[in-house]
Order: sequence, then structure tokens, then C-alpha cells
Amino acid sequence: MKIISLHIRGLGSETKLNEVHERLVLDIQGTLDGDFSFVEATGNSGGHLTVWNRNTFHCEFVVKKDNFLAVVGKWDKIEGLVGCVNVYGPNDVKGRQRLWSKLDLLCDKEEVKSIFFGDFNEVRDKHERLNSELNSRGAKQFIDFIHRNGLINIRMGGNKFMRISDNGVKFSKLDRFLTTSAFEKLWRNIRANMLERKWSDHVLIGIYDMWRDFGPPPFKFFDVWLLDKKLEEVVAGAWQVEVKSSGPDCIFRDKLKNMKLAGKEWRKLGRYR
Repeated sequence: MKIISLHIRGLGSETKLNEVHERLVLDIQGTLDGDFSFVEATGNSGGHLTVWNRNTFHCEFVVKKDNFLAVVGKWDKIEGLVGCVNVYGPNDVKGRQRLWSKLDLLCDKEEVKSIFFGDFNEVRDKHERLNSELNSRGAKQFIDFIHRNGLINIRMGGNKFMRISDNGVKFSKLDRFLTTSAFEKLWRNIRANMLERKWSDHVLIGIYDMWRDFGPPPFKFFDVWLLDKKLEEVVAGAWQVEVKSSGPDCIFRDKLKNMKLAGKEWRKLGRYR
């Protein structure tokens, strides 16, 4: 699973057009297997563009509004419907409040496992802004929207702030991924990471299923063993044993082997078995 979110002012003026051409989608995705949907620009507000791979995601219907674009369909190997909601929050508090009410209706659809992503144009508290004023009423409304729908904020690695002003003074966390619990359970270990900032005042953000199966654990350890003060001496002594391996990774591996063998001997002689 992989989802990329990018806020671009204009995208070379393409998202401010009344029509998005397939050539643009091909340039973005780099494959002929891409499909897309878009919301036209309204006034000074740019449009929305959502692109997906038709081989893995099969769109069934689309919901288009001024401030969001919801694409709902079947994701390969996933039972039921999955909704990907591309969000761009209005610049005013009242407009954002109306947006939260519209998104409430999407959250109410229990048959759809949804993820909301994009520029929400709002923060939750003062720690998500730097050198700019917090609108406490707007922040409270945003938090209320998240809580009443039981949405999960996907933690991000990388920089703390996603948006940097043109003069490089103001920083804010306006972009995020919010999922319903049903969506979050689809993958075992969802993680988001901020990538390089190139074309926009916002960073590129990617969300991935980071789970990896490294096989069975190399050894077992029980907390009750820590009650024996001699265990620390056993571990420290095994770690100090010289190994003849070359390379840091091999040295580390062999030291762990020594600790494992010493632990086995300690278990045979001790009371913890």
C-alpha cells in the first residue's frame, strides 16, 4: 500500500484549468495504467487531482465538492469499499467548519473504509504552528471533527512542519493523513514520512505499509529473569568476549550469539527456566 499527498500551487497552472488531460496524469504517474478524477478550480481556489493505478484500485464512484474529492472503490485483496478523500481546507474558519460537516457524512458510511489526506488548512494546537497566530476556535472545531468521527492521525516521520511560508519565517502542520479505524486495520503497520520539498511551499508526504516479516525472534526473554541480579553480569561478560569476525555487522551478530549461549547456560544453573 502506498499513497502520496502533494499540495502544489498551480502544478504548472494545470490544476487551475477546467480540464485535466491524460498527458498530465501520465507525466505524474509514469505509467499507462493510471486513472484519475479531478475537481475544477473555483475562483482563486485550485482544483483537486487524484490519480490511482487501475490495476490495483478499481473506482466505483466519485464524490466531488469544492473542497474535497472522494474516490471510492475496490482495492485488490481488500474486502469491501475503500474511500480516498483528497482534502483542501478553505482559508476561513466558517468555511472549514462547513467542510468538517460535509466530511462527517462520509465518515458515517460504515461500509466504506476511508482515509482523508491533503491540506486541511488547520492545526490542532499551538505546537503545530511557529511564528504564526493560532485560531483557537478553528483548532477546537478541527479537534471536535476528528474526535466525533473516531479518526486516527497517522504519525509522520521527518520534519515537524509541512508548510513553510515564502519568506521562510512561518511554519505550520497543515497536511496530514486521518483514517477511520476500519481503514487503519487493513494494514498492519501504517507509517507516513515527509519527503523532499521541491515544487511547493508544502512538503511531499508518503504513507506506506511498513510492516516487514523478519521471521521468528532470535531468542526469548522474560521480564522475570531481571529479578536475578547476576543476569546483568552474565550479559556484560558475554558482550566483552572477543570475536574474530570482520565487519561491524558480523561482529554485532557474533556478540549476540555469545550472549544467547551465556543466557542458556545461566538458565540451566539458575532458578528461572
